[in-house]
Amino acid sequence: MGQRVSDAPNDQQQLVASVAAIRPVVAGQVQAVLVDSGFYSEAAVTAVEQKPDGTASGRTVSAAVEKHSPHRTVADRLPSPSRPRQVRKPAPKRSWRTA
Repeated sequence: MGQRVSDAPNDQQQLVASVAAIRPVVAGQVQAVLVDSGFYSEAAVTAVEQKPDGTASGRTVSAAVEKHSPHRTVADRLPSPSRPRQVRKPAPKRSWRTA
């Protein structure tokens, strides 16, 4: 819908400019803006959701505001001390007939 390049070290100040880069042909139809947490700042969201005169722009910004690491540490993988580790019982031996 639009393209823009920035050399900023992070995206926090880039939301308003990125939304402004949407092509005019479709800009009026855009009602939802989905961004990751790097673009989020209260001032930027307000600038996109409101016109300069304070009235609603008709756009809603949805942004992740909490960061969660996708990685698990060794401590995360260890069993909880409050819950004993379950030991799997060996499978019973089965005999098979071949004749």
